[in-house]
Amino acid sequence: VVILFVCASRMFPKKGIDVLIRAIGAIKDSVPALRVIIAGYGPELPALKNLSAQLGLDKMLEFTGHIPRERMEEVFAPAWAQIVPSSWEEPFGLVVAEAQMRGTATIVSNVGGPTEIIEEGLTGRRFAVGDAADLARVIREVIADRDAADRMGRAGRDRALRYFREKGVAP
Repeated sequence: VVILFVCASRMFPKKGIDVLIRAIGAIKDSVPALRVIIAGYGPELPALKNLSAQLGLDKMLEFTGHIPRERMEEVFAPAWAQIVPSSWEEPFGLVVAEAQMRGTATIVSNVGGPTEIIEEGLTGRRFAVGDAADLARVIREVIADRDAADRMGRAGRDRALRYFREKGVAP
């Protein structure tokens, strides 16, 4: 059984992708079935790929570059959770709302707008910003209870349909 987590982000330092990679490095031996797809591009991509290689994560992490929206929904659909490891106070976090619309649980750093979008333990989980060990802990907890991840995904979808549909946000 493959355990799939996903991340969609521009590859900039403030996006925290290095924190995600370090977290996966911390749990790689205890969760060999884990696979993480990281979609996106940007100036940090070569350094992030290098970090992944240094940590021996080539078989666990897949950097896809940009994926068109329709294809991304297909690739991300089977994910247990979507991780948003930003280290800055993003004002909203569209990828969190998109994950919820898809019915995917979300794991976000405890800073900025994404913390207001998820409800801890109900639609997703939070971890301490910039803390790879704390992110690794949360990932392990989500992996330990697939049913809870599925429940968070369903609750997130319900929340997204309530708050993020065009009728709900536009007059």
